Amino acid sequence: MIQPILNLIFGITVLIILTIFLFPKYGLYAMYKKSKISKQKIYVEDSLKFLYESEYEKLSITLNQLSGYLKVKGESFKNILHRLEEMNLAEITDDNIKLTKQGSEYALRIIRTHRIWEKYLAEETSIRESEWHSEAEEKEHSLTESEVEEINKKIGNPLYDPHGDPIPTKTGELPPFIGLSFYVFAEGETVRIIHIEDQPKEIYKKIIEQNISVGAVINILKIGKDSVEIELNGKKIRLTSELIKNITLEKIKTEVYFPAGAIPLSDLEKGKNAVVLSILKSCRGQQRRRLLDFGIVPGSKISTEIESLGNDPRGYKVRGAIVALRNNTAKQILVEKV
Repeated sequence: MIQPILNLIFGITVLIILTIFLFPKYGLYAMYKKSKISKQKIYVEDSLKFLYESEYEKLSITLNQLSGYLKVKGESFKNILHRLEEMNLAEITDDNIKLTKQGSEYALRIIRTHRIWEKYLAEETSIRESEWHSEAEEKEHSLTESEVEEINKKIGNPLYDPHGDPIPTKTGELPPFIGLSFYVFAEGETVRIIHIEDQPKEIYKKIIEQNISVGAVINILKIGKDSVEIELNGKKIRLTSELIKNITLEKIKTEVYFPAGAIPLSDLEKGKNAVVLSILKSCRGQQRRRLLDFGIVPGSKISTEIESLGNDPRGYKVRGAIVALRNNTAKQILVEKV
């Protein structure tokens, strides 16, 4: 009597194990295959994006360069190349690789998804600016075309992403790159920032830590061999050569002046009063809407009332209420003492 029961238990156990491994769509083997296909899809799409952006800048790419970019070698890299050729997305000649027409169209769809998602993060979330790119790098591979169009409509069909890069149209049109470097301009000129390159990440982080953002108007004070001194919102900033090569400018006709006493709110001492002049363009999305909801708008009276241990956050009185703001937020509010 015991043996049949043991056989039944053994049979059920084997059945359960086989189901776990071989169940269609959701079994471990199916999930493994899906993961493998998904990873290959990511490598193909990353290849297309890299090739398109290189060709956009009129650069020729070798197989070695593509391998280095993907961080893939050997048989795995050969499989990626085979897939690109098999799908008619790229042509390989000797040691060079370039996109086909079909490959360019596919690449533009990925770039469009990436830039629309970055714009969405900037306008609709409180995710840190330094994390937009890495978040979009993941999302660009999973969003469907209909999801992308729904998001694009929600954020008002923008023409540019938050870094100033043009967003390809649904039909695959992309405006030519425009903009000038610092060294085209003379000392004393007033210019507008129209693009900030978000790679390498470390350089981008150093730029945004200075509250420098796309759309900001700056005065060029001094141009040196290895650095440039600028004035932004009444504050002097020195930019090293590694930073200035990642910033693109355009000339504007009208100079923008700020009162001599203009300071970031974070510099307003306890017990002092001020008037809000502006909220910097680098303050976007939910963070900006939160400040507006508090009544922090140009012309509002504001004072520093409370300093916490470590002086961050601080309590500010505006329109009869006390509002707690972190210093990195208060830095983006320009005020004038009264």
